[in-house]
Amino acid sequence: RRHCCGSGARNGVRRPPSLAILINCSTAALAQSAAEANDIIKSLSPTRGQTITPGYSGGRRESIQVDRQTVIVDVERSINLEVYFEYDSARITQRAKAQLAALGQALSSPDLSPYRYLIAGHTDAVGSDAYNLDLSQRRAAAVRDYLLSAFPINPERLMVVGFGFRRLKTPAAPAAAINRRVEVLLIVP
Repeated sequence: RRHCCGSGARNGVRRPPSLAILINCSTAALAQSAAEANDIIKSLSPTRGQTITPGYSGGRRESIQVDRQTVIVDVERSINLEVYFEYDSARITQRAKAQLAALGQALSSPDLSPYRYLIAGHTDAVGSDAYNLDLSQRRAAAVRDYLLSAFPINPERLMVVGFGFRRLKTPAAPAAAINRRVEVLLIVP
């Protein structure tokens, strides 16, 4: 039985993992992360050959109020991520950092660098509307702040908004975990 990045034992003596196993594990993790980043790029970039101009007509547009301004997003150029936070917290966990790695790679790639994105926080329907709006806004901001600190992304490319439980992914199950998510949407000029 072989364990990735584990240490082996021979004749009852534990030995550190070999460099070859560590390199293979790192290569596999990087390949998986690169594949995830490529999937995100495909989901968030305009359709091949389209450009984002003031006359952009691709996708399904939606107007959203963000900080007293109207932002138009292409709902078809979006992704939903389950980003894990500690209970009642907007602090980014180690698990969340691992989840956000592919997103950071995608957003910092040349394929997506010309575009702007809205990071939208969502909660389930447990708790008050005001509380959930605030929590979802803080979580969206925490995701943005982490991405900006860990990846070479221009801060002007990322906006945040919190929707609380106003846009449940599964309205039939308002308390379901699937409703607690971060959504990333392409902003249309």
